[in-house]
Amino acid sequence: MQKTLKHSLILASLLGLSACGYVDPYEEAVYDQDPRYCYRQLGGIECFSEPVHRDAARLVSYYGRHPSRVNTPSPPNPVEPARPQADLTPPHLPIGWSQPPRPR
Repeated sequence: MQKTLKHSLILASLLGLSACGYVDPYEEAVYDQDPRYCYRQLGGIECFSEPVHRDAARLVSYYGRHPSRVNTPSPPNPVEPARPQADLTPPHLPIGWSQPPRPR
């Protein structure tokens, strides 16, 4: 009883590990080739050498690894706009002028 339980656990773990390393036969055949990922754009179809993850819904076709197997870049950190600082110094006026000259 113990032997069969032990063998079944080993067999189950091997099957589980083999499922993690699953690669499609297509991906094995084109592994060394330059990948192309084509997306539907406004003017037609445009292809890139790396997947554009933000356009995943518009993916038309790909050649190479599946886009889900390529690492997704982390989103950029949000940048807060710089607050303009008020310039409180009075404008420099030549001696004797109380107001700047008006344009004519």
